[in-house]
Amino acid sequence: MVTTPEGVEVVNPKFVCKFIAVLKGIIMSTYTQFLYQLVFASKDHIPFLSIMNQHILFAYIAGVLKNKSCHSYIVGGACNHIHIITHIHPTICPAYLIKDIKEASHVMICRERSLFQNFPGWQVGYSMNVLQRLRRW
Repeated sequence: MVTTPEGVEVVNPKFVCKFIAVLKGIIMSTYTQFLYQLVFASKDHIPFLSIMNQHILFAYIAGVLKNKSCHSYIVGGACNHIHIITHIHPTICPAYLIKDIKEASHVMICRERSLFQNFPGWQVGYSMNVLQRLRRW
């Protein structure tokens, strides 16, 4: 600390310059610990998933998440809807992620129409919940 002629203590400018030089060498990062549960369904909840095709769709969605720098913990569902538990990368907007998943999976399902004969398209909307992580002390 340096005291000015008026008696006010201020930080030594030499110290500030050294501190800034040290900070320039540090790479800051973002850390998040949120798990999201995403759920969306087929139009009118029409069943379209079966034992024959569900693993293909679930693996494809996991690949979309990976390409978006998201870590998928669970991708599953029932005959007419999808459940995803994932960590969403901090630079990704969750609403855009769901839009991208629905669009990409719709294109894949249309391409593989013989496996997904009853697919009517995705319903408008989705459900998203943030899961609380339990900690043991």
